[in-house]
Amino acid sequence: MYKRISQILSIAFIALNMVPAVLAADGADVYRNHCARCHGDTGMGDGPASTMQRPRPRDFTSGEYKFKTTPDDQLPAVDDVAALVSNGNLRSSMPPFKNLLTKEEISAVSAYVLEFSKENVPAEPQVYEKKSQLNLPGLKPGAEAESLYLQNCASCHGNDGRGLGVLAPALKDKDGYWLMLPDLTDAKAYGGGSEAADIAMRIRTGIVMSNMPAFEEILSPDEIDQIALYVRSLQQDLSQRRPVDAEVWRKNLPAEVRGEYMVRAMSCALCHNSYDETGMYYPDMYLAGGVAITLPGLGVFYTKNITSHLEDGVGSWSHEDIVKTITTGYAPDRRLEAFSMPWTFFSNLTDGDAADVAAYIQSLPAIANKVPVRKYDSFPKRLWSRLRQLFRLEYGRLEYPPFNQGTAIPEKEKARHELNEVLNA
Repeated sequence: MYKRISQILSIAFIALNMVPAVLAADGADVYRNHCARCHGDTGMGDGPASTMQRPRPRDFTSGEYKFKTTPDDQLPAVDDVAALVSNGNLRSSMPPFKNLLTKEEISAVSAYVLEFSKENVPAEPQVYEKKSQLNLPGLKPGAEAESLYLQNCASCHGNDGRGLGVLAPALKDKDGYWLMLPDLTDAKAYGGGSEAADIAMRIRTGIVMSNMPAFEEILSPDEIDQIALYVRSLQQDLSQRRPVDAEVWRKNLPAEVRGEYMVRAMSCALCHNSYDETGMYYPDMYLAGGVAITLPGLGVFYTKNITSHLEDGVGSWSHEDIVKTITTGYAPDRRLEAFSMPWTFFSNLTDGDAADVAAYIQSLPAIANKVPVRKYDSFPKRLWSRLRQLFRLEYGRLEYPPFNQGTAIPEKEKARHELNEVLNA
C-alpha cells in the first residue's frame, strides 16, 4: 500500500513540474497561428508584418518587456504577458485577444513566449504585488501629490498630463525613433492599465526601452502611491478632453522625423521593399526597391531604389525633384505611370508634408541595389492581352512576385545564392 501511494505521489510530482512545459508546447500552436506574422517564427520581432509597424513588434529573445510587475532586469511573470495578450496595447499594433482566445490559450502562449527569453535572462522573476487598495472608489490623492507630480513627472508629461512637457519633443525610444508620450487624461492611452495600482507599478518599475525610469529607489512607496492617485485623477471623460494641438509636436520635430511618419502612413515600403517567398520583408533592403510588378498586357515594372545611393537610388536628386515626383509623377528621368507609382494619391499632399517626405528620403542610408529597367510586352502580346481583357477572358491584375530583382543580395538570401552558384557550377 505504501509503495502504491509513493508511486502515485511521484507521478503527481512529475506532472506538476511538467505544467509549464505543457503550457509552452500548447502555446506553440497558438503563437504560430496568431503571433508569428508580427513577432516572427523565432520571436525576434521580424515577422512579415513587422516592417510597417512603429513601434516594432517585441523581440522576445531580448528579454525586455515594457509592462510588468518585476524589476527591470528580470523577465515578467506569465500573468504580466497574459494581461498584455488579453488587453492589447492601443499605443501600438498589438490587438487585444481576450475575445479571440480562451484563457487557457492565453496562458499557454504567454508561457511559450517567455521561453524565447530565458537563454538571455535565466533568473526566475521576483514578482511585486500590486496594491489593489489604491483602486478603492473614492480614494483621493493627498495635498502633496500634485507637488510630487510636478517635481518628478511634469518635465516630460507636462503640467496637465497631456504629454507636452519641455523635454517631450527630444525623447526617443530604444531604436532611435521619436516618442509621442501618452495623454494621461485619456484612460485608453495607458499601455499597462489605467487604474491607480497599475500606474503605481509603472512608476515603481519604470518602462524598459523607453525614457520612463524606475522610481523605486528615488521615491518612497507612499510618494509613488500619491503620484499614482494624482495621475489617475487627471483622467477625464471623452466629452471633457480637448484635443492636443498636433502643431505643437510638428514644429518641434525634425523634418525627417515627420517625413518618416508620412512614408509609413503612405505605405511606401509595400512596393519599395522586397520580400521573400513567405512574405517576409528583407530588413536590410528597406526602401531599396527591386520589387517586380507584373501587369498583363503592359509588361514588368521594377520599383525604384529610393535610398540615398548616388547611382542606384535617388541620392543625386534634389529636394525639389523628390517633391515633384511624389506629387506630380514627373521624375527627373521620365513621367511615371499612375498604375506603377500611385502619385495621383499623393498629389494633394500639403507642401509641408511633401517636403518632410523628401527630407526623410534624403536621410535614408544608401543601399546599393541597381534595379532593372522596365520590360515591355511585345505589341502582339499587348494586343492579345487587351482583347482577352475586353471579352473578360483575362483581368489586368497586378502581380508582385517575391525576391529582390535588383543586383543586391539580401543577407537572408546569401546562403541560398551561394548554394545555387555551386549547383550551377
